[in-house]
Amino acid sequence: MRSGSRKVLAIIMIVALLASSMTATFAQVSDYQGHWAQQKIEKLIANGIIAGNNGVVRPNDKLSKAELVTILNNLFGYSLKASANFKDVPANAWYADTLLKAKGEGIINGSGNIFKPNDKISRQDAATMIARAFKLTSQTKSYTTFKDGSKVASYAQEAMSALIDKKVLGGSGDGLLRPTSEITRAEVFSMISVLCDQVYNKAGTYENKQFTGNVIVNKPGVTLKNLVIEGDLFLAPGIGQGEVYLDNVKVKGRTVVSGGGENSIHVLNSELSIVEIKRQGGAVRFVAEGTTVISQVLVQSS
Repeated sequence: MRSGSRKVLAIIMIVALLASSMTATFAQVSDYQGHWAQQKIEKLIANGIIAGNNGVVRPNDKLSKAELVTILNNLFGYSLKASANFKDVPANAWYADTLLKAKGEGIINGSGNIFKPNDKISRQDAATMIARAFKLTSQTKSYTTFKDGSKVASYAQEAMSALIDKKVLGGSGDGLLRPTSEITRAEVFSMISVLCDQVYNKAGTYENKQFTGNVIVNKPGVTLKNLVIEGDLFLAPGIGQGEVYLDNVKVKGRTVVSGGGENSIHVLNSELSIVEIKRQGGAVRFVAEGTTVISQVLVQSS
């Protein structure tokens, strides 16, 4: 083969390899690029709450009950397990352990000990789980302002009202809430994103930040220093028996304590509005030191 022919063949092979590489790259472009929920999806991915497979999150697909419980578990790190799982949850199912924890924490109940984990979840059922997870209540009956508000099941009325009040949940352009319609993955991602500005899920010191929304700490060994949180601070079950330190932290919303043990939550020179201690399955020690000011404390656990 002539030298010139070899050079041409080499160039062709290089171009083919580059084309193959570009094809692979383009094939991995995320399926939420340009989607109305793109920014909210990216926020959840950055916080480690959802993880697409090579950029695939299927935003327009419907969400199953088990998938929503998994997302909430990623947020809060549930650990207290119920004594028995649902009758229709196989012991070897990928979601079995997660459902057991969510049941133990009171996030899900089922009906007659049946959960139907693979069923697509309705808007009102999703709202109920999310409101329970974020400890949201309401007395407003905001669901009645929608044309189809009468279709909201009694068990979901307070939850839907709470999410409407928070501007997390809304109706469609025709004034319908559609409580029994199946919810899409993007709709759930959007709701969670609005309810959570930041998730701290690795031990370390995080300082000099200001958040307009809610912050969740779901791992032990976290120190928050010089933070201002306009929304709520959740010290979540994922902290376990570990410790968390708040140093010069101002929380204008609630501080909800659901994690920690008997030597756990240390608050130094901070300003907290309402502290709600809701630790399931054990005692928690909450220590306020220095110039710490707390407006109100509600204790619903040991």
